[in-house]
Amino acid sequence: YYEAALSESPGDVQLRARAGLAAQLAGRPTRAVEHYRSALAQSPDFVDAANNLAWLLATCREADVRNPEEAVSVIERIVGPDATPGLLDTQAAAYAAAGRIEDAQEVIARAIEGAEAAGDGELTGPMRERRDRMAASQAIEETCRPQDPGR
Repeated sequence: YYEAALSESPGDVQLRARAGLAAQLAGRPTRAVEHYRSALAQSPDFVDAANNLAWLLATCREADVRNPEEAVSVIERIVGPDATPGLLDTQAAAYAAAGRIEDAQEVIARAIEGAEAAGDGELTGPMRERRDRMAASQAIEETCRPQDPGR
């Protein structure tokens, strides 16, 4: 659906990001990365596209997709002082993937604190698991699933 719609509206940034998410959910991370990069080329401050791209680049098990340095670059452009726990979670994963374990641990602690303050137990549990993996210097590898930046 999205591919056909994009052929009619190639400049639609929202549509491009939704196509990225659809590809990501369908298990096509390489195509998702292409869509997210295209969306960000058109709209560099598009938080959802940047967050999903950074998450994929940091955590995807597929070697041709994984790019920790780019993940750090992408997420650092959008994370500000009032970042949501979801954005901080992605930033921590990017830091961990890039070998910046101390930075990752500091950021994931802030993410957990923010999620707890918001009463978001659904997000806190997985964040704690990632924190523990970071402490053991284990890679945060996922099945290339999207991350919710608004949480």
